[in-house]
Parts: sequence; structure tokens; C-alpha cells
Amino acid sequence: MLDAKAPKEKTVNDENVEQVYSYAYHPEIRSTYFALCNGTHFSLYRTADTDKPILFFPIDEIENYWDDLKSYLSPDSFQIGKILTYDTTTATAKPKGDFDYSNRPLLEEIPVKKRAARRHFGVHGYFTKQTWNVVADYIKNFSKTGDIVLDLYFLY
Repeated sequence: MLDAKAPKEKTVNDENVEQVYSYAYHPEIRSTYFALCNGTHFSLYRTADTDKPILFFPIDEIENYWDDLKSYLSPDSFQIGKILTYDTTTATAKPKGDFDYSNRPLLEEIPVKKRAARRHFGVHGYFTKQTWNVVADYIKNFSKTGDIVLDLYFLY
């Protein structure tokens, strides 16, 4: 769970931490970790302990913290002590053929749809400034099944 904040908002010892904790702790989410980023600082918390971040650093020093981030947040870090096997079937196999990311067609104007529900998972009524259907159409157009999509909105 990552929550983007404005540059002047705090990511440590503030009600913002409580807000993101409430998202991460929600029964439909149940995240082990949650993080806040205000574009200048990054704070990572364990949901079980919100007194102080387990990782805190200025964004302009992120290259010094990649290994720490990986140790907490990579898919492998959540698999300690588990034995998993993966079988590729036609349902999970990646599509054959070339997918040229740099030559994807531009989309025509996408009409904005309003959300049917007023609240997202019952925790917060305003979870993004972008309309969901526009973002979904861009992801469908500019990525393929199985791709990982990273939302870097918090850096801007």
C-alpha cells in the first residue's frame, strides 16, 4: 500500500500515517507494509508497528536504498519459508508475437466514466485525481498481459 502526499505533507509522526494505516489494515486489503511518499521523502512502515518507519529516506537518495526496498517489497521477500511451483498453461502463457511498446497507437479521446460506488473499499471517497476508466484504457493499450505497471504519480 503506497499513498502519495503533497510535498509539504509529513510522512512520519502525522495523521497521514494513520490514514494510510487504515487503508492497509482494511480487511479487503490486509497489507503487510504501507508507505508514504511526498515527493521529497519516502517512509515504509510494517502494518503491525506504526510507531516509526522501518525505512525512511530522502527521494534524491533512493539509489542508496534499492537493496533495502527490495528486501522488504520484492515478490521474493514475501515467499520466505514457502515452496511454490508454477506451471505455465495456455491460460497463463504470455501471448506470442512481437509487442513493440514504442510503436503503440495513440488513443482517441476517452469519455470519462463516473464510479458506481461512492467509496473505495469503504475507506476513502477520493482515492485518485485520475478517472479509473482512462487509466485502465491506457494500461490496456500500452502494456500486455503479465506486465508490471508502476504508477510514478507520487514523484511529480
